Amino acid sequence: MGDAGASCPELPMWCSGAHEGRLNPKIFQTKVVEHVCALNWKPAQAAAVVGALRELKLTEEDLTALIRKTMSCCLGTDLQNVPALVYQILLASLQGKADTALKGVAKLFERLERKHWAQGEDRGVLLTVEGTVLLQLNIIAKQKQTLAQTLVRALRESPSAPLKPFLFGMLLSLARVAKCEKHVFDYLQDAMLAHYSCKGPKLPCRSWGALQSAQEGQSFESLVDDMVSRSHEWDITIQGLVDFGKSLVRATGVGARDRVGLLVGGAAGEGNPLLMRIMLGVYILTRAFESHDAVRSDILKQCQQEILNDSDCSIYYIHLLARLCIECKPAVAEHSGLVKECLDCFLVILPGVAVHFFISILPLLACTADLKNYAVIVLRKAMFSRNYDHRLTAVKCLMHLALADALPDFRTLVGSHASCSQQSQVNLSASIGEVGHDLLGFLRKGLKQQYSLRKMLYTGFAELARLKPALSNQAFEMLLPHFHGFYEQDKDLQPPLRIEKCSSVVASRFRPVEPLHSLVFCVQNLTRAFGEERQEWMGFGSQGSRSPACTRMIQDYGNLHQRMLNANLEDFGIDKSMDLDVSTPAGQSNLHACQIVLGCLEAMMDMEALNMDKLTGTPRWSARGLYQLFEMHNRLSKIVEKRVKPKKDGTDAGTADFFRDCEDNKVTYMRASSLVYFLDVLRAGEFASMSQLPTDNPQQSYTQGTGTKLARCSKFRLFILRQCNSIMGAVSRAEVHHAKTRLACGGSAQKEQIVRDVLKLEGQVDWFDLGMPLFKTCETFILAECNVRRNGASSQQHRSNQEEGQLLLEACVSIEKLASTAVSSDQFVQKFSQHSCRGELEGIQGISAADDQPPCVYFYAHLHQLLLRLVESRFFKEAEVVANAIFRLSSCHPRELGSLASGLAYRVLQMSETDHNGFIKAAIAIGVSFSSPPGDMDFCKEVFRDLDHYLQRYEYSGDPTQSQKKEGSYRGIVREKTAHGVVVGILSHCCDVTDDVVQRISKTRSALDPSVPQRLTHVLDLTRRFCKLA
Repeated sequence: MGDAGASCPELPMWCSGAHEGRLNPKIFQTKVVEHVCALNWKPAQAAAVVGALRELKLTEEDLTALIRKTMSCCLGTDLQNVPALVYQILLASLQGKADTALKGVAKLFERLERKHWAQGEDRGVLLTVEGTVLLQLNIIAKQKQTLAQTLVRALRESPSAPLKPFLFGMLLSLARVAKCEKHVFDYLQDAMLAHYSCKGPKLPCRSWGALQSAQEGQSFESLVDDMVSRSHEWDITIQGLVDFGKSLVRATGVGARDRVGLLVGGAAGEGNPLLMRIMLGVYILTRAFESHDAVRSDILKQCQQEILNDSDCSIYYIHLLARLCIECKPAVAEHSGLVKECLDCFLVILPGVAVHFFISILPLLACTADLKNYAVIVLRKAMFSRNYDHRLTAVKCLMHLALADALPDFRTLVGSHASCSQQSQVNLSASIGEVGHDLLGFLRKGLKQQYSLRKMLYTGFAELARLKPALSNQAFEMLLPHFHGFYEQDKDLQPPLRIEKCSSVVASRFRPVEPLHSLVFCVQNLTRAFGEERQEWMGFGSQGSRSPACTRMIQDYGNLHQRMLNANLEDFGIDKSMDLDVSTPAGQSNLHACQIVLGCLEAMMDMEALNMDKLTGTPRWSARGLYQLFEMHNRLSKIVEKRVKPKKDGTDAGTADFFRDCEDNKVTYMRASSLVYFLDVLRAGEFASMSQLPTDNPQQSYTQGTGTKLARCSKFRLFILRQCNSIMGAVSRAEVHHAKTRLACGGSAQKEQIVRDVLKLEGQVDWFDLGMPLFKTCETFILAECNVRRNGASSQQHRSNQEEGQLLLEACVSIEKLASTAVSSDQFVQKFSQHSCRGELEGIQGISAADDQPPCVYFYAHLHQLLLRLVESRFFKEAEVVANAIFRLSSCHPRELGSLASGLAYRVLQMSETDHNGFIKAAIAIGVSFSSPPGDMDFCKEVFRDLDHYLQRYEYSGDPTQSQKKEGSYRGIVREKTAHGVVVGILSHCCDVTDDVVQRISKTRSALDPSVPQRLTHVLDLTRRFCKLA
């Protein structure tokens, strides 16, 4: 066919119906379009034909025929002719059928890629053609700004269509138009959330449900990599990709409260779909920063803005900055001015954000002398600030900077596109660690600072000296004169510690001065970290090549340990008649002294555990020292517990908060390794064998009797469990902080050992080795106590005394804390499953021991059996605690454990007939409060049946005898004693579900999901019935 204008100059006039009035113009026009589309078009002139046809007022049928013809022509022509044809189609789509045109263009290039991608020469031409078409699409979208909505609507109607690179590029090109951005990004975010949700997420709370459908087999990370590699030819998409990454990090639809919840259990690994969507945004910005110089300043300025404003997503931008400092050091160093601006605002940023920001730039500071010097100047200035938070933040950051100097891996350059750039002119030195800053000298000033700042310093000194032994002599030289200020060097005088110096009373106001228990524990950890110090304390071994300060400190601490074994509470001026009323300055000082002595005794017992573990089977083995220390600790604990409780208005608010914090956030001064040793002893019922001791040893009978008595003492067992719970409580309280710290380190982009070292400097306790021994010990105690109750059931008397009851409750609390902490890490659950066998799954309905089960099922199986045994033994208070542990575990693994836990809840409610509302509410929560509806409604149906029976008993049964017979023959969960607890639990769940639905409607402001009315019907019906019961 020739040129359209030369061959058919009258074509527009004919189609208008002006030439022959006898023909219907629309019919005639359709016939002409069909005829033209049926002809064979010359590739070079096809664009002109389409241009001529689109001048007409085409109907939808005409447009559909024209689009199909043009697409088939594109497949048979050269790649250079494709942009002109596609541009004409896009212009024609302004009249209508835009969805058909856009989907046709996406399908066209999908076919072209399959045809030409394997050929190296054609690949470059194809990418150039695609870039041209994407630019044309952006131009057309500015003329018709509803184009993005049209494409998104078409994609939502066919959710099974995979998101290919060119289609992704089309969406990003459309997003460059301001009014199109929201529609495009909302669709992409929903698609990615649906994709991650279908991978079996752990949903931390009931309100986070998975979206419908997903892209099977799709990897968005690989899609992003493909987009970044093509973005050099697709220039129009790179800014859209960066903006999309920012929108993912902002996480539209996730509030600040939920954003904090995302960190718990998610920062260390995958599993949560919302977190994975946010982290994909970080990945997009990282890849864009590596590949494109033009967007680097924009990305860094965005990080700076979010950090300085302390926005909800600041921690994720800190994580992004950390990854850039690890993978793109030279590129970030070129924009060091932005980093310096953040450092200049160091005193304005909130303390927590400031510390995490500083941790994120440590890899850059360790390699850039100028930036490091600048940071040290800023930190020194902050140390002289009047604001306590600024001083605390500065000391923390100085310790992290000293850590970066101690670890050579911080100065390792990571190969990447940006770090290998030939354009980078920044001088990065791999030996910058030997700078002229005496960081420990700066930290020395912290020893004269406030109480809590000193506690943090003592923890940091021990970790820094362990990581870099060269710092040990400096640490000992700093701490030795400070330690001597509180240590009585005259061996003939008691007590060995001057606890009166640890507090002062100024103007009738108490002021804590020195956390001596933290100092003692720090010195113990320092001396333990250097070789054979224990042998020197015990009198055999040489001094080795240590500095005089190190040797003196080891000797003094060994003497302190021996003198504490021979001391008593009266030597410290402590007795049961002393004033411990915190409403008076004297009572406050005395209570603080008691807390100091308790902490020091725990540190001494920790050292005894080391000695006993190392000297087992030798003539020096003895439990006498441990027994004496524990008796002192037990006496002092009772004195503190029986003190006069303060009145509400009888003491200063700051002082009251100080002591309340010490009690509520109890910190143990025993290491996890020592507690593991003691837990093994408690399970065995005795200390290690003394078979190697000579039979004529005069201490043998005493030692055996003392050790066995201590190992089987309920007070000692309770003490050890409480120390373990202190560790687990500290881990739980700092869970979010440590998750943020892991992100600030760079997450998986940073070496795991570096992350661990930074976390230890932030106070993280390595509890994994403690987990299994603690669970086994608590399980042993619980089963033993249940056996005692069951064996004494015939006499209807509980044979256990009060201490054993406290031990049982503490064991259940330990399991609940362990479960709450373990669900945030797969490491413990995996380890637990490795130490379990399939036989432990037998007898649990819904679990087949013959099939392979997820690791969480093995952990659940033990909790399942413990709850049943506690309910059978009528330990309902303890059963409530274990039920809470099952609820937490099942909430994090709803797909694997949801139905199992729901069935268990109904079973234990049938077994129990109690008015213990706490247990009933906990069991009801297990059955209904999962985030996978309609599983909770299935449980509610069972409640309906029980409720109907209960109501009929009162409303329709006139014969009391018949009513009692009916009640006794039916084993439902709604009975005389359980009715109130069931009502409260069910109504609480109904309120939660209603709140979730209201929040969902208010956030989305869109049409209701079809399942929502049905769900509300069940909830409202259930509420009506229980209100009637109430």
